[in-house]
Amino acid sequence: MVNGLHLDSAFIQSALQLMPLIHRSS
Repeated sequence: MVNGLHLDSAFIQSALQLMPLIHRSS
């Protein structure tokens, strides 16, 4: 359970970091 939450958190952080880059591209 902790592993799943950790992976989910890392995925969310990556998505949040990529979001601004995608917005800037478009």
